[in-house]
Amino acid sequence: GGSARSSAKTKSDEWLQPTLILLQYANSRRQEHQSVLLRDLRLGMNHIDRGQLSRNGLLNPRYPTILRGLNTNIIGTVEAKAPSEFDLLSPSIILYKIRCTAIAEYIGVDEDDDLAGDSADTSGKKTSSNKARYFREEWTVLRSLRDFSVFHKHIKGQVAQTESSGTTGTKLAGVASSVVGNVTSALGGVNATSERGRGPLVPSLSHATKAGALPGLSTKKVTERRKKHLDEYLQYLVSPNNLLSQCPELLKFLGAYTPIFPAGGNAQLDDSYGRED
Repeated sequence: GGSARSSAKTKSDEWLQPTLILLQYANSRRQEHQSVLLRDLRLGMNHIDRGQLSRNGLLNPRYPTILRGLNTNIIGTVEAKAPSEFDLLSPSIILYKIRCTAIAEYIGVDEDDDLAGDSADTSGKKTSSNKARYFREEWTVLRSLRDFSVFHKHIKGQVAQTESSGTTGTKLAGVASSVVGNVTSALGGVNATSERGRGPLVPSLSHATKAGALPGLSTKKVTERRKKHLDEYLQYLVSPNNLLSQCPELLKFLGAYTPIFPAGGNAQLDDSYGRED
């Protein structure tokens, strides 16, 4: 009865108290309250500081660089034992070795840094304090077919059904687009070719996953077929024309979400995403 509701209300008020305090400080017009909120959330001291957000990894996880381009190429496969604590004769799994090449731009450690790291001084020589503005990062990651499948399922769930290749919605949208394009052309209107030219955001993965179901193929040929299809799949996603080419899920899958070396200049490779030289 009443005692149970009272107890539940007390508990909910206790849980909501931090949020209520946060909202109170956020809505306050008092400068000291705003400063405390910004300081505690690490957003800045007296105002929201974009530079501080970058240094904290909240605005740009690649700080002090920005990713300007990314290419992938599956260069081979590696056979590894499936992790099992019970079966020492557990079947091996195939890991696909992906070579990633990124073009990054150095944007400076502080907001007032010179963005043009390669710019020359008045004498026409590079200043010693400037860094190269553009540079290349290269690394490899190992991903299994299951890793691809899990990633594909997740990324499909982030977009509309019509933006995923091979779905019924995509096929219906393609038919409707074709009809509209034909009608537009017949009426002498603007050509709809450029609009129809953009494919779905997420390509199909079925060619790779179903390669093992083809009869008469050896394990080696199945692996080679999957390697080819997975390579095409990744190149479709990282294409500059694809709106998903910079999405965090894809960059994390490929290990491109953060710089390969820490901002402190340590030569130790940051392999939190399984990256290797």
